[in-house]
Amino acid sequence: MKTMTQRVLLLLFLPLLAFTSRLSAQNTAVYELTVDYGIMGFGNTATCGSNYEINAIMQNGSTNLIASGSLDGLNDGEVWYFPPQTITFTSDNPVIRIAVWSKRKTSCSKTAAAGEIDYLLPVGNISWFDVNVGGLFTGYHLESNMHITIKPASISTATPANGDVININRTGSTLYSSPKAEH
Repeated sequence: MKTMTQRVLLLLFLPLLAFTSRLSAQNTAVYELTVDYGIMGFGNTATCGSNYEINAIMQNGSTNLIASGSLDGLNDGEVWYFPPQTITFTSDNPVIRIAVWSKRKTSCSKTAAAGEIDYLLPVGNISWFDVNVGGLFTGYHLESNMHITIKPASISTATPANGDVININRTGSTLYSSPKAEH
């Protein structure tokens, strides 16, 4: 059974606990990890279920799929470029490595190569990071390339006095009219 003093102290410190938990939540930064990549064919034409998968491995051990797809029909020396893919993550569970799994089959009964190659991100603060990495796709030409960038995610909205809303993001600002509230 709690004494009256314990109850009073608890009631006095509850707002402080709530305030500090809100502060810690506000200090969690959000980042964007973007990969864009080109895969070059090697040897015979890839066929019959040749594919790839790119995953972000988080500090807590979870996996976040970035991209995956078929490589059937990719010829020797031919390069396929893929559109950039972006995921977000927070500073309290950062991405620690990129895992790339790929398989190249030369017939429905013959796998020429399959495997996973990981790229470990540098230890420490990588709130701004930019690198080109080759040779991550097992079974494909070593000149296959992945461009990895990490940037702070900027997703804020400001409301000027005239009621127009400016959406601010890392690629620019756009202005549009919003309905003004009736008073």
